[in-house]
Amino acid sequence: MKLLDFKRIVARVGLVGMVGILGGCGVSSTGQQSIFVVGCIPERFELLEGVSWDEVGVTRIIAIDNNFRPPIFHFVRGKAYIIDVENVDGSANNIWAPDFLKQGVALHSIQIGTSQPANGCINGVHIKPKSKIRIKFVAANEGRYEIFNTVAPFIPGQITGGVFYVDPPRPGIPEN
Repeated sequence: MKLLDFKRIVARVGLVGMVGILGGCGVSSTGQQSIFVVGCIPERFELLEGVSWDEVGVTRIIAIDNNFRPPIFHFVRGKAYIIDVENVDGSANNIWAPDFLKQGVALHSIQIGTSQPANGCINGVHIKPKSKIRIKFVAANEGRYEIFNTVAPFIPGQITGGVFYVDPPRPGIPEN
């Protein structure tokens, strides 16, 4: 075997290994639901003060076939939201949305099953088959945020599973 061929083989094996390692940083290997946490920034708790979560309506999103239905949502800056994401697939789905969850919103919590709600700095969530999660937040920063349904968030070129927009409040238009 030529030395050049050997170097190419080693480089390919190394690349595959690196992808596996990086992918493992964002996925629970146990098959349990989990929270992905990487590169945290400070939370904006002042936006969450005074929110009466019992009065906030629930929005439903379906995770199916590596997409979210509906695929596009508009949120109003300063308004509180509760989103139930239901995985109707027979396999796990993932929400990978670090920009949205860390910059676009002030995250109150993510409820996975009956466990204690997770809060703080979160990049994404692993959702078991035929289960759902609940996300509570206040829309904070205007912008367009892509949401991915992926088990390997560090691989470039993935297709967006949905888009969340945080829009400015519109004067004179009731919020509900």
